[in-house]
Amino acid sequence: MKVRRRVPFIMATSALALVMVAAATAQQPSPPPPMPETPQPVAPLLQNYKPVTADRLKQPEEGDWLMYRRTYDGWGYSPLSQITTANAGGLKPVWTLATGQVEGHQAPPIVKDGVMFVATPGNQVLAIDAKKGDILWRFKRPIPDDTRLLYIPANENLCGTITGEPATYTPGQRYVGATSTMYIAPGADHIGELQAWNLDTGQKVWSHPFATSQLWGPVLATGGGVLFAGGTNDRYFRAFDASNGKTLWEFRTGSGVNGVPVSFQLDGKQYIAVQSGSGVDAARMQARLNLARPWEYPDVPQGGSVWVFAVD
Repeated sequence: MKVRRRVPFIMATSALALVMVAAATAQQPSPPPPMPETPQPVAPLLQNYKPVTADRLKQPEEGDWLMYRRTYDGWGYSPLSQITTANAGGLKPVWTLATGQVEGHQAPPIVKDGVMFVATPGNQVLAIDAKKGDILWRFKRPIPDDTRLLYIPANENLCGTITGEPATYTPGQRYVGATSTMYIAPGADHIGELQAWNLDTGQKVWSHPFATSQLWGPVLATGGGVLFAGGTNDRYFRAFDASNGKTLWEFRTGSGVNGVPVSFQLDGKQYIAVQSGSGVDAARMQARLNLARPWEYPDVPQGGSVWVFAVD
């Protein structure tokens, strides 16, 4: 039996890119409890803690795990061999610790000199005694009450159908058990849009539509109340008013801007930097739109470049 489903496309970095002021997350963590004025005593395990050096990162001790996949080659391999095929069936829990947070927990535990560091949702980092499971310290980054808005680059009028079908496996050939089509929602007056949602009420505050373009650009939110984003097929990099979505400035680059904008400061001056260079999902979707509406969506010029902007 074939199953057809209509699926709206939401612009994503991986699946869905969510950007919020001051790096706040979609989860609203509870405020930290009041703390004593005197600092917390340093745990004995941390009193003679050795710094992590570049040499240690290149050649970590066998008993440590200092980065995401342990080593720069990304193998995810531990040379420890005390647990073997002969005794792995006898594994038992040693300790467990509730983080106090919900949402997806994906960061690997980082372990050095008997201290485990765990990053969790809610802007939290835990330092834990790796042998006992006792918390040595906890840091929860407070979320400033700036705009309390969540900014989402979306393509809600870019739709598709997925039709299931029997899959036949042929070595060396892809098989997915489905075919897909893409189309613009009937009657839609735009494709992509930059949205702002209120974190406290869950209501959409404003939307900035793009009539003839999908939106494939990550968003940079800044303390000055300005958003920066590209992602449209007209090759523009834009600045928006974070409170209402109005365009404050735009600059046309040589290609599409699908890169992640950043802001930095040198000698007291703020800069905005971004890479321009269309490709991957944005280019593939542009081609499919051109098939759906012939010659209305020609190829976006290619060519990578780095752009840096500042106010005089």
